[in-house]
Amino acid sequence: MTTLQKISEKFDRVCLATPADNRDILDFFSSIAMDTQALQLRYERAPDFFTFIAEQGMPAAVHLYRNDDGSIGGITSLSTRNCLVNGKKAAILYAGDLRVSTKISRKTRVQWRRHYAEFTANYRKCEDLGCPDYMYTVIMDGNKEALRAFIKPKANPVYRKLMDFNSINIIGQACRPICNLINRKRLKHTDYQIGWADNSDFSMLKQFLYNENKGKKIGTNYSLSGNGELERRLQQWNNFAVDSFVIVRQNGKIIACLAPWSNGSSRRIVVERAPLALKILGSLLPLCGRMAIKENHELKTLYLTCLEIDSGKPQHQRVEIFG
Repeated sequence: MTTLQKISEKFDRVCLATPADNRDILDFFSSIAMDTQALQLRYERAPDFFTFIAEQGMPAAVHLYRNDDGSIGGITSLSTRNCLVNGKKAAILYAGDLRVSTKISRKTRVQWRRHYAEFTANYRKCEDLGCPDYMYTVIMDGNKEALRAFIKPKANPVYRKLMDFNSINIIGQACRPICNLINRKRLKHTDYQIGWADNSDFSMLKQFLYNENKGKKIGTNYSLSGNGELERRLQQWNNFAVDSFVIVRQNGKIIACLAPWSNGSSRRIVVERAPLALKILGSLLPLCGRMAIKENHELKTLYLTCLEIDSGKPQHQRVEIFG
């Protein structure tokens, strides 16, 4: 029996999910919205809840918290990521999908808190999660329910703030044809060569990604020896390949890259409630050739993954490169 199983078996309302739980999890997940005051989003993960977790990192596990009648009262997913911490290889566990139903029974809620506390005290021993070195999660500042549940002075476990970050959503560009003409004109006055990658660029691309991440306090491990995060993503991410990358070169050397990618086959974002300003702006998007933003409709997303710009460049050049 593994450490993860031993911890779970101490609580009769807690279990490790299997593919047989997929339908119950999907029903539960779609009934819980992420409320950030101004914007309320619902995440849909059909047809397979576990696909998105595998895209995030492996090995992985999902904990379920069952109510008196056997229904799901809460859920937590765990995935291990290949990282570099101050340039050294480290496995970092990400705790995501922290969802609790408003209908969770009292006994299940108590067990959920106790189980989560015991797990966080022992996650480094969990061999089926790769014995992670660190563990973190992300909490939105506007998610008041999550803040009340986790950020308490006497809570167990105690959360310590790692960093703030902003998620920037680009929903449109005014006067796009004019912007394109300006950008092309600027490009003529530089020595940048921009284009899509192909398989012959793999080694150079991997070296560039590794070099840019090894200098970060927390970076992604695009290992140069054996399989690293780039190989894992190429294997796990749907419709993702070397030719998904846009590469910027200067004098034959890669100075920047990004890989636009959509994971719509594993996770869809549905707008349940939107502020009036976003509704008005969203209704105008079809005039620019974009899909409207409507409540109870999917919010189509394209992520600019693997975005790295040569850290040796001065700030104004870093901004200019992908202008």
